[in-house]
Amino acid sequence: MNIKKLLGRRIKELRLKNKMKQAELAEMLGVEPRSISRIESGFHFPKDENLEKLRDTCSNVRDLAILELLISTGMRVGELTRLNISDMNFQERSCIVLGKGNSEREVYFSAKSKMYIKKYLETRADNNEALFVSLIKPYNRLGISGVEILIRNLGRKAN
Repeated sequence: MNIKKLLGRRIKELRLKNKMKQAELAEMLGVEPRSISRIESGFHFPKDENLEKLRDTCSNVRDLAILELLISTGMRVGELTRLNISDMNFQERSCIVLGKGNSEREVYFSAKSKMYIKKYLETRADNNEALFVSLIKPYNRLGISGVEILIRNLGRKAN
């Protein structure tokens, strides 16, 4: 059995046995509550080799910018699709995302993400306020399903 799954199960058993909420356990351990749910579910981040394979399968700079932004920030796909160009702060390498429950939060992205996003914006030939748009006219805002299909196809190509 995977050590992460085993650890996650043990933590969940202890938490439930002691009738603790995730927030209480997270406070005890000094981590965010969502970290506890990720540990309990056996969440794992893709290996570096697999991420490199995904990057290599990108056929255009837009796809590379999307992939890098998702990897470096950990933002949800829905948050990514709601981003506007005006939300980006390239000096601070940060952006304001609208999360669940319409809560705004600031996330920080990598230098690699900044480079690909800037390169992508230089290639765009439209006036849409959306950060990511379709590759063909009429250059509409990319939707959640569009990004999910893109990532799924990149994964298939990589394997």
